[in-house]
Amino acid sequence: MIKKYILTTLLFWVCSIATSQIMLPAYQGMFSTKTGTVPGAPTSLVATAGNAQATVSFSAPTSDGGNAINSYTATSSPSGFTASGAASPLTLTGLSNGTSYTFTVVATNALGNSVASLASVSVTPIAPFVCGTSTVTFTYNGAFVTYGTVSRAYGGAVGTKCWLDRNLGATRVATSSTDPSSYGHLFQWGRGADGHQISTSGVTAGQSNSITPGNTFRTGSSNWYNGINPNNLWQGVSGANNPCPSGYRLPTEVEWTAERGSWSSQNSAGAFGSPLKLPIPGYRSLSNGSLGSVGTAGNYWSSTISSTFSRNLWIHSTATFNPDDRAYGESVRCIKD
Repeated sequence: MIKKYILTTLLFWVCSIATSQIMLPAYQGMFSTKTGTVPGAPTSLVATAGNAQATVSFSAPTSDGGNAINSYTATSSPSGFTASGAASPLTLTGLSNGTSYTFTVVATNALGNSVASLASVSVTPIAPFVCGTSTVTFTYNGAFVTYGTVSRAYGGAVGTKCWLDRNLGATRVATSSTDPSSYGHLFQWGRGADGHQISTSGVTAGQSNSITPGNTFRTGSSNWYNGINPNNLWQGVSGANNPCPSGYRLPTEVEWTAERGSWSSQNSAGAFGSPLKLPIPGYRSLSNGSLGSVGTAGNYWSSTISSTFSRNLWIHSTATFNPDDRAYGESVRCIKD
């Protein structure tokens, strides 16, 4: 009995060794590992904002980790929006207009994801501009202000124009021709929004040879400025002292004439009845800076010049164009270029 037990144990041990030697090659592939590493991080991110979306461009990592990169994933911060693809660029959709976002990108190969790239510079998606519904926010007199817009279709050579919905300096759209909150400020022709246009600003007698003469209203002469290129100060969006927001300018006499021609009557009632809701703020005198015709007449500058004068739209019992001394303080309504 003892000898039989020893033999059986020995035979089992030998068979076990043999079986393991035969089966081992069949299992060796299950335990093999891939060589290499995950890729490096993408570089040189550039984000470009659109309408509720952003496109992220980037450069491939300097190392793919020894395995081909099969995809990239961009992620937004905040909100964690993502977009994936095989190459740059990637476009992330569903973003909120008006919210600032940064983005990172990871690269992926067979072994996994890279570390995230450095974040992009922040960008802010914006809705496309639609005159009549879009607003314009800009810095005026040292503070942010937001104005509405008004689309006006005139036809002919003038076509369709986009205006701001109130005079520069006004706190609201006019509720009547004589609404003081809609009057806005009174500019000397060719001057920037330096503070002189506020009706309570101080006065300084005499002309200036600088296009930036400070914040006082210049009196005692037909023109506040006696320097070079006096006609170029309000010409177009690039005028040296253009007081309007970026992309806006003073209207020409032709554009004002097209607007005036659309009124139901050529007077202050027709001006207010227009979608521009033009009030009659009066003017500021070139002789001493006093106010005149407030609530009786409106005086609106154009960018059009006439010899040493500039052309203005005068709104009263009639509405006419006239040449006027540039030292008068008058209203400004901006138009999109």
